[in-house]
This record gives sequence, structure tokens and C-alpha cells, in this order.
Amino acid sequence: MRRELELISVAADAFANELDFRGLLIEIAKHAREILRADKVVVYSNIDNHLKAEVELPASKSETAGNDDAAWCVCHLKPKVSDTHAIPDVRNSLCVPMVSTQNRVLGIVEARNKRTGGSFNDHDVRVATCLARVASSAVDRARLFYRMEEWKQSMETLLSFNATINQHLEPPEMVRELVVNVAGFLDAAGGAAGIVIHTESGRMVQSDGFYFDGRWHPLERQWKSKEGIPGIVLETQFPFLIDDYKTNPLADPLLRTLDIGSCICVPIKNADEQVLGFFSLYRRVGD
Repeated sequence: MRRELELISVAADAFANELDFRGLLIEIAKHAREILRADKVVVYSNIDNHLKAEVELPASKSETAGNDDAAWCVCHLKPKVSDTHAIPDVRNSLCVPMVSTQNRVLGIVEARNKRTGGSFNDHDVRVATCLARVASSAVDRARLFYRMEEWKQSMETLLSFNATINQHLEPPEMVRELVVNVAGFLDAAGGAAGIVIHTESGRMVQSDGFYFDGRWHPLERQWKSKEGIPGIVLETQFPFLIDDYKTNPLADPLLRTLDIGSCICVPIKNADEQVLGFFSLYRRVGD
């Protein structure tokens, strides 16, 4: 136990001095492998509920195979020990989540094959949990620095977009670019955008898709003034916020089937305060 405490203390110092996100995950893998006496350690990131194997130590030539236990840990916020694995050469594994103070799973540390030949036990679980708690604050901070750089790039894009949008709103791909950048800036799950068109029956808002889970999906919609969320924004010229998207009568029926908890719709205006279009952002349930 004294050895483990000393090793965790050394790991904590290393984590505190590493601000690079990937560099930190490598440090976590290196210290976890030594402390847990494992043949191999895989560290996963968990961004927008998508697990990704970021670091494998020692690295192999083939692509890192995932573990269902890692997904289980994300759902249950608890470590899990298994004596079976999808990979034939893996005898046993121990997965432990790195959980933030807001109970968000930032990533998973997976130790594979205990070097002593036995299985991972309750003591290993306690040690791994302690290491994960020490690592979680460093991961949260490193992700913040990583996102700050993304936000900086997004702000530059938004400023450039703003200068262009005040001149013209063609092509519609411009508003799509706005959605992608703002969604990344605010860590949203997705969004949509549309432009104002003029028809015989008056002004309408038109959209041809929505952005969710990192890609665009086709969805053609038109709203008259006061019709649907974009129509409300067109009429009032003010942002419109919904806390519970699934139960709101103005929500799009198709989008209600997705994991959307809240939504905000914002008008896009020119220098003369005329509404040229809208963009909306979605957050997942619980975010």
C-alpha cells in the first residue's frame, strides 16, 4: 500500500504539470500500467457520449479493440472487473471511469492482464479508482485548454462569418458553417439553421437539414410567421428557449425521437435589425 500511495503521488504530480490532452492520457496510461501491474493499459476519451480509444500502452500495430465494459462504466459510473474479453489474448480486465465533479464521465482507464497471472481484485479496484479520481481533474482541465483553442478558432470563423453575413446570405451552406462552429463553441450536441425566403403568401423561414452527432441530416422544412419555433423567432425577432424539447408542442416531430433535452433558437439579423434567418442549438437530455 505504501508503494502504491507513493506511485499515485508521483502520478498526481505528473498529471498536474501536463496540459496537453493527449500527452496527459499517455501519462495516465503509463502510471496506471505501473501501479496496477498490468500488461497493457488502454485509455479512452468520452466526448459527447462517444468512447474513443486514445492511447494504448504498449502500442500494437492493429487498431485497438474496444471493450463493452468501458461502455458499461460510462452508464453506471462504476468500475468493472471481467475475466473474459473480446480479444483472445486478454485474460482479464479492469475498467474504471474518470468522473468529473458534475458526474460526467471524462474517460475510461482499462487495465488488461494482471502480471501476477491472477485476476484483478477489490484492492486493485480501490487503487484504480483512486488513480482515476486524481486523473479526472487533470483531464477536465486539459480538455478545457483543448476546447479553448477550438473556441479561439471558432471565434475567428464566426467573426469572419459575421462580416460576410451582413452582406449576403448565399449560399445556405454559410449558415450550416455557423451551426457547426457555434455547436462546437458551446459544446452542443447539434443544431439547425435556415434562411428567410419571400413567397406569394409572405415571408417564410426555410431549412433543409439538421446537424446532430457530428454530421448533417437532410430535413426540408418551411415555417410561416408564428409557425413552429423558427416561425416564433421570425415574428418576435428574439431568441426562443425550450427546456424540455420532447414535450413542447412546437418541437419538430422527427427531432423529438432524438436525444434532445433543451433547445435554443436565435434570429440572424443584419445591420438594420432585419431577420435574415435563424440558427438553433440542441443539448442532450441531462446536459
